[in-house]
Amino acid sequence: MKPLKLALIGFGSAGRAFAKMLLAKQNELSAVYGRAVIVTAIVTATRGTLIDAHGIDLEKACREAEEKGHFDERADGRLF
Repeated sequence: MKPLKLALIGFGSAGRAFAKMLLAKQNELSAVYGRAVIVTAIVTATRGTLIDAHGIDLEKACREAEEKGHFDERADGRLF
C-alpha cells in the first residue's frame, strides 16, 4: 500500500483535531482509498517543528502539545 504523506502547518486546536481525526479514521481511509496516511512533518511557530520521513507519532505529538505546550526537545527530528 502506497502511503500518502502529509505535512501539517500549525498544530493549534484545529491542527490537533485534524491529527486526532486522522488517527481515528486511519483504518477507514486505508480501506476506502487503499493508502495509508502518514504525517511526516509538523511545523509550528511556537511549539517547534517535527520531521520524520517514516511518520510522526501523532498521539505523542498531540499529548506533548496539550500537556507541555511544545514538542519534546530531545525527540528525534525536532528542529528549533
